[in-house]
Amino acid sequence: MKETFSLFDGEIKYNNNAIVNLLELNLIVNIKDKNIPLDIDCFCKFDVIFELNKIIEKDIDDLNNKNIFIT
Repeated sequence: MKETFSLFDGEIKYNNNAIVNLLELNLIVNIKDKNIPLDIDCFCKFDVIFELNKIIEKDIDDLNNKNIFIT
C-alpha cells in the first residue's frame, strides 16, 4: 500500500479519487492472492455503502454465512 501510494505521490499526478481506487484495487488483489492473510469468502461493491441496497459487483451469489469484504 505504501509503495503504491508513493508511486502516485511522486512523479505521476492523479486526483485523489483515482489514487483511492488504485489503492483499493491493490488491497483487494493482495487479499485474493493471500499476500494479506484475511479470511474473506466474497468481495462486494455497493452503490451506497451506508444503505447496502444496490450491489454493483460480487464474487458469489450465496452471501449467507460468508465473510464479506465490503467496498
